[in-house]
Amino acid sequence: MARMQFVGAVLVSVVLLLGVAQGQTFCDCDYDIGTFCQSLEVIGMSQGVSLCEETTFVCDKCYCVEGGPHTCAVKDSTALMFTSGIECEVLPVQYAECPPPTPTPSFTPTPTAVPGPLGWVLSAPGEACNDTCTDAAAPCNAFAISDINGYGTSDPAGFSAFMDMQFGVVCSTSNCFAPECNGPSPFYISSSSVCPVSPIQGLADCGATFGVAQRVCCCGDFADCPGP
Repeated sequence: MARMQFVGAVLVSVVLLLGVAQGQTFCDCDYDIGTFCQSLEVIGMSQGVSLCEETTFVCDKCYCVEGGPHTCAVKDSTALMFTSGIECEVLPVQYAECPPPTPTPSFTPTPTAVPGPLGWVLSAPGEACNDTCTDAAAPCNAFAISDINGYGTSDPAGFSAFMDMQFGVVCSTSNCFAPECNGPSPFYISSSSVCPVSPIQGLADCGATFGVAQRVCCCGDFADCPGP
């Protein structure tokens, strides 16, 4: 004959709901996660009476408990119950229907701000110093840039040594009198290994660029950008 099986989570709940008052529709409840449940399965008949065996398995249970943290609906149903020995029959039962468990919120760490460059920095090709000095605490220092530009006009060899020491760049220093050199000087042109400086510069322009040249930028105070 075909076997009939009832999941024993309902059966276990029946035991836990014995103290629930007749007609009660809600109860305080809680979860039991990863516990053991039982199911009854009809394995045969004897003189018209069903015979059952019990199977235990891991499950998540919901049960009524005084002072529980949740409120559950009390439901009516039927389940296989042992009546005598291994004899069993389907009987009316009550069980707790818990709300879905609230998922544990995942922790998302706050990203740590990455500080921008500090001191003398060689910009990316075609980039202005304002875009190179990205830390608000260490903005582009136009006065320090003008000072190093002036040093380059008065001591070209010394400025070439400065570029080598600071950035590992080997270049020849040359004066650029074109107006478009005023704002971005000094800068480095890698294709020709030249480091132009402007003898007529008033004050460096932190937002200026010169083609794909790399600007010599000071990010921060004078103390962050020591001279040669």
